[in-house]
Amino acid sequence: MARDLSDPGEVQELNFGPTRALRYAELAIVGDEYVTFYNCTGLSEAPPDQWEAIDADAAAQKFGAAMVIKNGPHWWACDSVTLHMGTEVLEVEGIGFRWAANISVEIVSSGGLAANKRYDPAESSKEGELVYKAGRSVYELVAPGGEVYLMQSSAIEIDGFETLGDRLTLPDGWSYRSRTLDADFTYVMDGAVSVVMDDLGNVYNLVK
Repeated sequence: MARDLSDPGEVQELNFGPTRALRYAELAIVGDEYVTFYNCTGLSEAPPDQWEAIDADAAAQKFGAAMVIKNGPHWWACDSVTLHMGTEVLEVEGIGFRWAANISVEIVSSGGLAANKRYDPAESSKEGELVYKAGRSVYELVAPGGEVYLMQSSAIEIDGFETLGDRLTLPDGWSYRSRTLDADFTYVMDGAVSVVMDDLGNVYNLVK
């Protein structure tokens, strides 16, 4: 019987930096209740040849999963990262991945991850800290009710994000902004993080 990969097993706290614009990728392993994200940060930058060589169907068969979705590549939008990750490493095509988070399986649709749920918050179980340094830019979505979502990572290389809003198809009442921090800011992921994706696949966390 295949191991339940949504169970992280032993968890370790890992610190990474500098991470701004650092490339990484994830495997999203789809189960009955959760989509479990295995992340390669600290193990690999998911070189294009290796990443493109990963066959999602073969990976699903290898792990005994209903489905595996290749999620990435992404680029961190913060300056350093502390993550609570599983100690077990899953290796596919020479890239190592560690457990990073579980999200409700409802984010999966026929179009892929959150394809029909852009700008629709979902709760993630991730834990750790994201540090944004003074003098650096941060990128935010503002919801109709005034809630602010801070970009964690991008699905496109970070360049010219001050005007990213011009490329987004924002729902009524939503806005995008870029600003420069006057002081360091640490975003704490406490195990229940509200997450949204924009229509380009960039990921943002709710600032509480």
